[in-house]
Amino acid sequence: MQAVIDPPTVELRAGLVDALTSAAARPSYRGGYWSFFTAGMLFDLAGYRADLFIDKRVIDLGCGATRPLTTSILFYLLGAESTLALDLEQPTDIGALAVSEYANILAILSGLAPVDWLRAQPDARVCRRKAADFDLAGLLAGDLYSSIPSPVSHKVGRYQDLSEEDRQFGLMISNSVFEHVNDVESLMACARKSIAVNGYVYTSVDFRDHRAYSQSLSPWQYLVDGGDHEPGYINKLRFSAMRSIFERTGFSVVACRTKRETPPEAISNALLPIYRSLTDTDLRTMEAAFLLRPT
Repeated sequence: MQAVIDPPTVELRAGLVDALTSAAARPSYRGGYWSFFTAGMLFDLAGYRADLFIDKRVIDLGCGATRPLTTSILFYLLGAESTLALDLEQPTDIGALAVSEYANILAILSGLAPVDWLRAQPDARVCRRKAADFDLAGLLAGDLYSSIPSPVSHKVGRYQDLSEEDRQFGLMISNSVFEHVNDVESLMACARKSIAVNGYVYTSVDFRDHRAYSQSLSPWQYLVDGGDHEPGYINKLRFSAMRSIFERTGFSVVACRTKRETPPEAISNALLPIYRSLTDTDLRTMEAAFLLRPT
């Protein structure tokens, strides 16, 4: 992959590896992989189109406590006007985050990041100019917030509780967040009032019982025992209900990609009464990625 900065990629590898190794020794470090993965999923669904983010305000909803700024930094470097990373949890280990963002910036600029964002045809001059807004030495020294430019911001709290100015966006992006929101309709109604006329919302939703990740239970487990909340709250909305909320609050589904699995017969036979009328689509849909536009 072509790099957008000099010196050549090979000369950046040592600093990148050193930074990642240093941060990896800290228990909270998780790196930027999932943030790059989320951006890659957006591009896979929507195409590598500059109108998604160029000169727009990007909100990363549910940015996470262990990698809160990586997605924001990626889109800022690619040409977003400004970004906001938003989550309910405070970031963990600020020093490790600073070092990892140093490494992530180098990965983005050198073409080592695991997303083929160059297909979006970013302006290399813009990338270089925006990269110069960061204090890379400060990041490497563990100083996060004073080392990032003011257009790249981070807040802790609910989207609905932001000021009217902060809620404005041209692209909202989230990965495995909406299943944890206890009032999706309120959130989306608020977003509809704040989205730019030419704006987009990208969200991927995980409909599995999340205990499957920590306890090796079935991804349909809550349909059988009514539980969840381990390791965290999920709202139990299924695919058609989630899509209906999006459409009811003033969004059209421009694109949607689903991943489906067939439950074992034992699960199908043991469904709780409230779930026995689920459609085949709602029963089998494990994941869905949506690209939305205001109607």
